[in-house]
Amino acid sequence: MTAGKKPPTHETHPKVQFWTQKDYKDWLDSPEAGGSNRGLYVYLEDENGDVPTSEMLTKIRRALCAGWIELTQCKIALDTWGRASMTALQFIWAHMEKDFPLFKLTESGWKLEHLCTKTYSAWRTKCLDDHGNLKRTTCDMIKGEALDNNNDLESLNPSSKKHKGPADASLTLSNKKQKCE
Repeated sequence: MTAGKKPPTHETHPKVQFWTQKDYKDWLDSPEAGGSNRGLYVYLEDENGDVPTSEMLTKIRRALCAGWIELTQCKIALDTWGRASMTALQFIWAHMEKDFPLFKLTESGWKLEHLCTKTYSAWRTKCLDDHGNLKRTTCDMIKGEALDNNNDLESLNPSSKKHKGPADASLTLSNKKQKCE
């Protein structure tokens, strides 16, 4: 946060519906959620309360994977997101909030925490070996990423036992091979 600049609050950004995780969980239990077409990442809102486009979700996923790769290269790969060190957490938070201010539109950073908790283990399984090193195929995919711009956040589809409502058609899983950055 820039010195002298106050962090955003619900009062300064009233269009943000899911300021707290409780707001999001309460919404999931509501009839509105059952009929919603806002997609799986409805809790990721910009300052106008809009869900990011699939292009923005792709950028978010790529940046998050790049951050996880950086942690791996620094030899602080995580077994699970819940076991992240303070150094790892601070690195990812700073990295993501700088490039994606929507992660600042939350109480206690729960949105980024939720996203990481739901997607990290799938990324780790796909991209790291049993010793926490990047798999050879992951390294090859990273080099070839410039050739494939059709990835989106769905390749790191969070498993949620409490998902209600139809997923946004623009965010559906593709039949393509899962890739990571």
